[in-house]
Amino acid sequence: MRALLITTEPRGRAAIEAVLERRGYVVTSREDAPDGLVAGQEAPGLVVLDAAAGRDGAGTIRRLRALPGGDRAVILALVPADGAVASLEAGADDWLAAPPDPDTLDGRLAVLERRLAERAGRSIATSEEVENARFFDLSLDMLCIAGTDGYFKRLNPAFARMTGFTTAELLSRPYLDFVHPDDRATTIAVARRLTEGAGAHAFENRYRCKDGSYRWFSWSTAPAHDGGLIYAVARDVTELKRARDAQQFLAEASELLASSLDYETTLANVARLAVPRLADFSVIDMVDVPDDPAGLDVVPLSPDLPIRRMVVEHADPAKAPLAREVQERYPVDPRRPSIVQRVLRTGRSELAVEVPDSALVATARDERHLAILRSLAITSHMVVPMTTRGRTVGAITFGTVATDGGPGRRYDAADLVLAEDLARRAATAVDNARLYAAERRARQTVEHAADRAARLGAVSAALSETLTAAGVAEAVVAQGLAALDARAGSVAVPAADADTLEIIHAVGYPPALVEGFRRFPLAAPVPLAEAVRRGEPVLLESLAARVARYPHLAAAATESGEGAIAAVPLVAEGRAVGALALTFATDRRFDDDDRAFILALARQCAQALARARLYDAERRAHDAAEAARARLAFLAEASRELAASLDYEITLASVARLAVPDLADWCAVDMLEPTGAVRRLAMEHIDPAKVALARELYRRYPPDPGASRGVAHVIRTGRPELVAAIADDLLARVARDVEHLRLLRELGLRSYMIVPLTTRGRAIGAITFAAAESGRHYGPDDLALAEDLARRAATAVDNARLYREAQSSLRARDQFLTIAAHELRTPLTAIRGNAELLLRRVQRLEVPLDRSWLDNRLGQLQGGVERMTTLAARLLDVTRMRSDAFDIVPEPCDLAALVAGVVTRARAAIQGDSQGGRPTTIALDRPPGPVLGEYDPLRMEQVVENLLQNAIKYQPAGGAIRVLLATEDDAVILRVADEGIGIAADDLPQLFEPFARAEDVVTRQIGGVGVGLYITDRIVRLHGGTIEVNSTPGQGSEFTVRLPRRR
Repeated sequence: MRALLITTEPRGRAAIEAVLERRGYVVTSREDAPDGLVAGQEAPGLVVLDAAAGRDGAGTIRRLRALPGGDRAVILALVPADGAVASLEAGADDWLAAPPDPDTLDGRLAVLERRLAERAGRSIATSEEVENARFFDLSLDMLCIAGTDGYFKRLNPAFARMTGFTTAELLSRPYLDFVHPDDRATTIAVARRLTEGAGAHAFENRYRCKDGSYRWFSWSTAPAHDGGLIYAVARDVTELKRARDAQQFLAEASELLASSLDYETTLANVARLAVPRLADFSVIDMVDVPDDPAGLDVVPLSPDLPIRRMVVEHADPAKAPLAREVQERYPVDPRRPSIVQRVLRTGRSELAVEVPDSALVATARDERHLAILRSLAITSHMVVPMTTRGRTVGAITFGTVATDGGPGRRYDAADLVLAEDLARRAATAVDNARLYAAERRARQTVEHAADRAARLGAVSAALSETLTAAGVAEAVVAQGLAALDARAGSVAVPAADADTLEIIHAVGYPPALVEGFRRFPLAAPVPLAEAVRRGEPVLLESLAARVARYPHLAAAATESGEGAIAAVPLVAEGRAVGALALTFATDRRFDDDDRAFILALARQCAQALARARLYDAERRAHDAAEAARARLAFLAEASRELAASLDYEITLASVARLAVPDLADWCAVDMLEPTGAVRRLAMEHIDPAKVALARELYRRYPPDPGASRGVAHVIRTGRPELVAAIADDLLARVARDVEHLRLLRELGLRSYMIVPLTTRGRAIGAITFAAAESGRHYGPDDLALAEDLARRAATAVDNARLYREAQSSLRARDQFLTIAAHELRTPLTAIRGNAELLLRRVQRLEVPLDRSWLDNRLGQLQGGVERMTTLAARLLDVTRMRSDAFDIVPEPCDLAALVAGVVTRARAAIQGDSQGGRPTTIALDRPPGPVLGEYDPLRMEQVVENLLQNAIKYQPAGGAIRVLLATEDDAVILRVADEGIGIAADDLPQLFEPFARAEDVVTRQIGGVGVGLYITDRIVRLHGGTIEVNSTPGQGSEFTVRLPRRR
């Protein structure tokens, strides 16, 4: 059989000729171009054409086919890989990459010889071979024959249908060009084993389709050792592989997610698992909720809640810096619309099969951002929510990118389902990690610190035996000091007012410091208060850190030589019930074990405090019931005491004695005097020795009428005053001087309340209750009891006063009737006697009437009538005054002349009544000029006359009366002083009441009805003035009238 070899390569020609001759060919070699062939010459059976030797290999092949018998010739083209397609399309039967390997050439010639025999008509195909050829072409599976040179030799149509490439395209390139880069090594290894004599082999790899996507093929291969060929059957197992890989992927994911209970590690594992198996890059964003897993249920997604980018993973290390730059420069903003924000808000996934450039433009925040996004070459992406317990806690972004080999993979619905399943598992793992983290520190403490575990056990044992907050605090502080080698510790709990914290136990601190911080505001800038406010531990590991955070406490901390401090909130049932503080002598680093132990200690303390609070609430409820019964009993006893006497001073003294010690350590009763002054009526104390101290304090520092707090303020406003805790700064504010502050501190007051004694809408006094030695602190219940007692006491006082006034009115009435009868009898007797004498004289006309005698008798008659007229006028004035019908008529008036006139008349009257004895003298001291003003002259004469008549009436014969009229700034002073019998102190309060007379005046049977001073007082007040009296029994009295100088 003749073979034609066309080549210009000497070394290649010899090797090829050797192979051809070995197979029995008569070889003709040519070096000239194919154009040298002569038309009409018989064509050889086999042509081996080195296309590199001619300028137009495809043209040569076509001319060969045109020679006589050329259609039956078998042409093998030796061409570069990029010329294979052109050669095959021109009519070549097969091709090999030039230069060919001799063994490969030999195997290929064996295959071509069958085709050569068929064309030469020397072999007739059997029916079995025809059927085999039809089966090869019609098979739904992909069938192929590959050479050991890395090229396909024959492909059935199924291959083209599945990949989208033409058969010529598939034959023209090494089959490795179509294999996924990650699968090429496996494919080469299988081909090598087959060519080395291995038997049939099955494997899987990914083949690239014409649209750039890859599909999984499952191969069954077998070698043909005699021909150097590989026979293979392939099936598309992409969907099966995807389902199987998805299951395996999720199984691996579950195992990986379960491998760590640190949720940040968990998220990093998720991203590393997804890249590159599911994505070219992956980003995980989390809603930045507190570590407490309860936050998943209570923290809604809102613009105020930050979104934290936790993980960015990229398959291409070169592009990882760009991804990190996006993370750092352009974090997710909850307020800025984005796919991630939208998925977090709605809880629904979003899939973008393709990402157009317009989407990048819409997403970019600036030019740099857009440039980065474009350089990442994103092809497709999907964003899926991480949902657990009905809450979306984060989102995972998966994306594919374009490569030099073409566009990246495009996601479909199946990918989204897989991604959503992964996200759900990741969310559950994160939730579990967070749940675990909430308890991890306590568990680690128990597992790794036996001593601390024992101490926690000791705390539990101790706490189980105590039902008081103080006992709980004592046990916790003791164990905390011992376990952590702390220097001092304390526990504070909210006080009753909820805005204050109270130290219930402290160890290791200076007593003065403890007392200074026994109670402090919740808003105070101190560690304990901050821990309660924030609900987070305050851990300061050095003195420098403490001074930086609390500079106002620097002096105290430095002086006491303290270092680190740990202040931990005590949280039970989601709310802070107090705080635990541990202070250390030196600086200290709080490691995880320290923190875990402190938190566990705080947790036990909080639970015990909550239990103690429940017990305390039950006890308080019981105590409240008992207190209510006691209050009722107390009020019943108080009512009996108040009803036992109609003397209100005795009644109020009984109230004070009753209040001590049941309601107070101190009790004082103050009453408002008619003059407006406040008088202390009763004072009681559990220690009688301290009563003297309190009285001395009251004497030296009486209530300030204008004070903004205290007894006078309560009486003035009618509102009670309660101070639950008396701080030293309060004492400093109310103290009037250093001595006053010393005395207040000596009393040791802890709490007080002052309640008004109110009756008929007017405060008439106040009762003060104070706690000192007992250490109690008054609250609303105590104030309610005190107000109830005060109301009852005020009613009793009012009743007693009404009774006293009634009795006084009855006495005044009886006294008035007696005096009025006596006062009327005297002038009537004189009138009657003189009238009878005049009548007898007139009847005896024979007796001549003596003119002087008649004048005397008529004068006495006139005097009696005048006395009766004056008495009637005064009684009429009293009636008008008591019915508010009395008024004055001011007019221009000279008080100096008015007073002088009254004094002159009084002197004349005294002179006429002296009857030979030493007369009483009246001295007048007045300004030399007039004292002008707007006054009622008639009523002012009445004032001066009443005062002078009183002075004369109670003045012994020969005594001296002094009358002073003077001006002082804008006032006029009128003073009348005598040397008479004086007035007892007990009679002074009633001196200006109607019909009131001093006891010794009645005893001495000095005339008068007791209305002159009452009328005088009312006239002076109607002029806007005041009247005062100073008197000493046996030495005389002095009345001072102060009038405004009205000009």
